[in-house]
Formats: sequence, C-alpha cells, structure tokens
Amino acid sequence: MSVLVPEKPAEGIMKTGDYGDSKFYKIGCKCGNEDDDIHFEVEADEFGININVNTWTHPKTDWWNRVVEENHTPRFESSWLYSVDESIRSFINGFAHRIKISYGLWTSGYLKYSQTTIMSEQQALNYAHTLINAIEDVKTFRKERMQAKDISEGC
Repeated sequence: MSVLVPEKPAEGIMKTGDYGDSKFYKIGCKCGNEDDDIHFEVEADEFGININVNTWTHPKTDWWNRVVEENHTPRFESSWLYSVDESIRSFINGFAHRIKISYGLWTSGYLKYSQTTIMSEQQALNYAHTLINAIEDVKTFRKERMQAKDISEGC
C-alpha cells in the first residue's frame, strides 16, 4: 500500500477565487454530475477570531419515491394515449412530492435531503489539505491586514 501525499496542484480540487481573507474552491464529483460537486469558501472573520467555512451544494430530496407507479409498458394501442397516461402519472408524482416537501418545510422548518460527492482517496486527502492551507492563508492575511491598519492608525 502506498502512502498518499497531498498534491499541488491537487487532483479534483480547483481554486476558483482568492481574495486574501477568503478563498473559494470547487471539488468535482468523480461521477461527473455537476449537481454533486462541492463549492466552498474558507474565510477569516472580520475580528480575526474564527474561520468560516461556507459550503454550497445542490442537495437532493427523495424525488425518486412514487405515489403512482409509472408504467413503462404501453397499455394503450395509441401512442398518444400512452403519452397522456405517462404525463398524468408524472404530474401526480411530482405534485405529491412537492406537497410532501413543502409540508415538512411548513411544519418543521426543515427539508430532508441527501448529498454525496464521490472522491478518490487522493482527492479526499487533497480536500483536507486544501482546508488546512486555506485556513492558514486567510489567518495570515487577516493578521497582516490588522497589523498594517494598527500601524497606519498609530502614525
């Protein structure tokens, strides 16, 4: 078994922005679906006390659950009737799903969702290492900016 070492440039990690006290990154999912990518920002707060990690994903609800089974075997001789039947079934399932989701949102204030981003071992290690490096970078930037501000105010 080989020992993995963090890479630079890192496999599967893309820096999308660098503003000194905040850095933006994108992690691509190995499946290739952009909905499964992770976008994140590491920033130093304005007081130099905390590090904020903001994450953006496209989580999915359980949209695959069905109230009415979709029948992919034509039950009608007419392709027009078959397409009408499938459209109605699809509408019922979509409408029922939206009711279920909005009910949960209205009653509890939360949505149930799932998010999976598939990474290789190397990519996961690079992700962790990117967080560590970004934290140090934004802390250093913020500290230098605050020191420069103190010096300029002291004169």
